[in-house]
Amino acid sequence: DNDKKMRVKSKEEEEKLKNEEMEKEEKRKNEAKARKMWEEKDEERKRKIKEKKMEEEKKKLEEKKAIEEKKKNAEKNFESWKKRKDPLIKDEAKKKIEEEKRKREEENRGRKTET
Repeated sequence: DNDKKMRVKSKEEEEKLKNEEMEKEEKRKNEAKARKMWEEKDEERKRKIKEKKMEEEKKKLEEKKAIEEKKKNAEKNFESWKKRKDPLIKDEAKKKIEEEKRKREEENRGRKTET
């Protein structure tokens, strides 16, 4: 009878140890899953930060280009305005235009006499 109690007690202890071992294994698996999930989320977060930085850099570059383009246009407009307002340049431009007109007229006259 006492032997039977010992065997039952031994089986119960064995079962208890088995259950503890299974629980430990389950806990390890869950921790590994949690760690893997955390690592994936961390990688995703890092990727998003990198993308955001790249977008910001791209935006800054585009803004810089736009500013340079505006400067260039402003300089062109100023030069054009200066030419229109400066009497010497204005006179030179008029002379050039008149000279070209005269040359064209002479060429036209030369063609008419040929035919």
